[in-house]
Order: sequence, then structure tokens, then C-alpha cells
Amino acid sequence: MPHIFSAVIIIVYAIIVMMMLLNVKIAQLSSGKRIFFFIGAAVIIGGQIIARYYLKSDYTKYYLLVAQLPVFLLFFFTARKGFLNTLFITLTTIFFTAPGLTCGRFFNLLVPNWVNIYPLVCLAVNVFMLWLIRRYIRDTFIYIFDTFRPIDILGFCSIPLLYNLMVLSTGGYMADGSTLLRLLIALATMTAYFLLMNIFRRSVEINNLKYERDMLQVVLDTSEQYLREQRAIEEQERIYRHDIRHHLSLIHGWALEGNTERIVNYLAEVESELNAITPARYCENDTVNLILTSFQTQAAQKDITLCIDAQLPPEIPISDTELCSLYANALENAITAAAKLSTAKLRRVYLRSFIRDSKLLISTENAYTGTIDTDGDFIRPQTAEQGHGFGLRSMAAICEAHNGLYSFETKDNVFILRLMLRLQ
Repeated sequence: MPHIFSAVIIIVYAIIVMMMLLNVKIAQLSSGKRIFFFIGAAVIIGGQIIARYYLKSDYTKYYLLVAQLPVFLLFFFTARKGFLNTLFITLTTIFFTAPGLTCGRFFNLLVPNWVNIYPLVCLAVNVFMLWLIRRYIRDTFIYIFDTFRPIDILGFCSIPLLYNLMVLSTGGYMADGSTLLRLLIALATMTAYFLLMNIFRRSVEINNLKYERDMLQVVLDTSEQYLREQRAIEEQERIYRHDIRHHLSLIHGWALEGNTERIVNYLAEVESELNAITPARYCENDTVNLILTSFQTQAAQKDITLCIDAQLPPEIPISDTELCSLYANALENAITAAAKLSTAKLRRVYLRSFIRDSKLLISTENAYTGTIDTDGDFIRPQTAEQGHGFGLRSMAAICEAHNGLYSFETKDNVFILRLMLRLQ
């Protein structure tokens, strides 16, 4: 009975680790995938009980077929992260079961008369490992999948693959002998993982600093452009103030002649010129207004109509760099897609943003041409330009940091982005 309990603990632990490292969220799965996942997981767990009960000592010989391969297939068809990513996480998960197995076997040797100590120690260590993975490891693996190419992932597979080959050469994952040797192998592999995770963590920090610098540069460039526009407007205003007496004199002359039609036409022309130099004010928040003004100019230069409905207060409890990242990425992606359309009436981008119930809401809609491929929850970039394709992920990360939600969807060749951030 303890062996059956241990087998169930290990397989349930492995499924949870796979979900964490592959970033599989049950709530975000379609109803069909959700049913497939639960049925598949139940079949795998039930298979462990049956296999452990009937195969007994031969259980380890068939462990690849009754446990590892089914788990791989379950997540390959459910998570849709690709063959290499799923393989890498499967091999890594096998390694992450080593601490529980090794500690359980070690305590079993110390207290051989207590038959239940093995599954209890295994359970305790696995719970600690889940906390450790979620706290320190999970985000690094997500970063790996978001950043590196499949050929790089293939190289990363070598670490857990070598571990599995060495363990198999010593008799298998659950063999009773060679406990010390398997412990040394696990420690060596853990050291390699630690160094790898440390490198990736530094890469994440550097990438975040670079991205924040880029966003600050966008804010700076936008501010400089706004300043240039303000100076041009001030210069034009000085000219109008200088010429105002000439305008009044001309209007006065037409009024004496009773030529109201010329007066009306002239005033309409002057009003049009004044509107052209009057700075647009989309909302009360200065940072967002600067960004919207900048992208309105970019859209106009590309013959794209940018329709903005922004009702925002002067102060929003979100940093300027995060606001810049949200609005700049959303509008940049939308304008880039709209610029590829040849039909004038489709070259439109709609942005709505407001605060309701202490939540910042942002949405954009734009038509697009061609097809859009998905990469997990995100859109796969259509260009190989360096740095392209991280905008959606950046917006999603900011939403998650503020306990918000995000969605990217397409409907009738219209891309719809929705973001929600909690402000409390």
C-alpha cells in the first residue's frame, strides 16, 4: 500500500510541476481541452495505481510507458507549447521528482521498520519543491520559452536528458540500490540547473532594465516632439496676435460694406487655421496625453485614422513607464497592422480607455490583413525584427503585476485587445 500511495503522490506532483513550468491555466483552456485534461490526468493516475499493484517489482521497468510518456502526451496536446518545449519540461519534471524519491528512500533506510515513512517524506519534500518552483524557478522557465529558439531549447534538454540516462544506467528511478550514486548524480544536475537558472535570471534582469530604458526613451522622445509642437504653436500664436489688427481692420471694412458673406467665409478660414494649431487634449493625464498625441501624429503620417476616446483623471496610480508600455505597445501594433491595408476605410484604429470601479480599462480594435498565428496565449510575430513580438507579452506582464486581466482575440479580420488593471 505505501508503494501505491507513493506512486500516486509522484504522478500528481509531476502533473502539477508540468502545469507550473508550461504555464498551463485550467481556467484559460477551452471546454474541450479542459475535459481532455481532466480525463487524461485521471487515466494516468489510475494507471499508476493499477500498474503499481500488478507489476510490483517490474513497475520501474515500464515506468516510461505507464507514467512519463502519458504525461508528455497529455501536455503536448493540451498546452500546445511545441514538441521540444514539452520534452524539455517533461525531462526537467522527472529530475524534480528526484529530491522526494531520494529523501524518502534515505529516511526509509534510517527507519526501516516504519513502512509509511517513505510516502510521507516524499509528500513533504514534494510540497516544499512546489513552493520552491513557484517562487524561484517558474518565471525563469516561462522566460526561456518566450525568448529562446527551438534549437536553443534542444540544447537545454541535454541537462535533464543526461540526468535521466545516468539514473537509468544505475537501475532506474525507483530501484533500491545505488542510492548514494543517484544522490550524487542529482546533486551534480541540480548544480547545473542552479547555474543555468542564475544565468537566465540575470538575463531577465538585464532585459527588464533594457525594456524600461526603451520605454523611458519613448517618453522622452514623445516629450521632445510635444515640446517642438508647442514651440511651433507659440510661434504661430505670436504671428496671429501680431496680425490680429489687420484681420479686424479687414472685417471692419467688409462690415461697413455690408458684405456679410465674405466675413463669414473669412472667419471660417481663420477658425480652421486656429484649430490646426490648437494642441489636442485627449484626457487629463499628461503622460497618456503625450503618448496619444505622438501616435496620432504617427498615424496621420501613414494616412491612418486614429479614433481616441480616453476619459482618464490627472493622476493614475501606475508608473509612467508602465503607462507608456501599455499605450505605446497597443497603438504601435495596431498602427503597424493598419498600415498594411490598402482599403482607406479599413485604415482605422480605435482606442478606448477609462477608469471604472478602480480598474483601468484599455481596448483597441484594428483591421488586419493575412493570417495571425498564435503562440500559446499570444500572437506569434510576423517579422524577425529584433525585439519585435514582445509588446503583447509586456502588456500581459504589467496586467498580471496589477492583478488584472488581458485578452487578445480576432474576429472577422479585426484584432481586438482588451486590458484591465486593478488600481487598488
